[in-house]
Amino acid sequence: MSTISDNELSVQSTTEVVADKEVQVLHCRGDVDTKTFDSFQAAMLQPLEQQHCHIIVDMSGVTYIHSTGYGLLLTVQRQAQAAGGKLVVAGFSSKVGSIFQLLGFDRVIPSFPTVEEALQSFR
Repeated sequence: MSTISDNELSVQSTTEVVADKEVQVLHCRGDVDTKTFDSFQAAMLQPLEQQHCHIIVDMSGVTYIHSTGYGLLLTVQRQAQAAGGKLVVAGFSSKVGSIFQLLGFDRVIPSFPTVEEALQSFR
């Protein structure tokens, strides 16, 4: 388990094994804005740098995401897919999830109500 944190955002990483796949789960707490973007980016890229291409981003603790944060989700999803894996998100608040859908990201990045349901998608 690892944690990347600053005063306004914390991302804790855990590993789950599902159907012989190591899945990195990034548990995010706080807002993803211009002040916290660098920490968010470091946390999002860390699994790929460590050769993990199956990623769940738990957004249940996030109430705001700046447009750069949404863009980063798309970038990491593409990199994970290129490496033979995928990125999925879980636990969006209604506000954050609505913006995710409005941007059309739900057509490219699977989202689930809970981390448990997201884990099932790796079976």
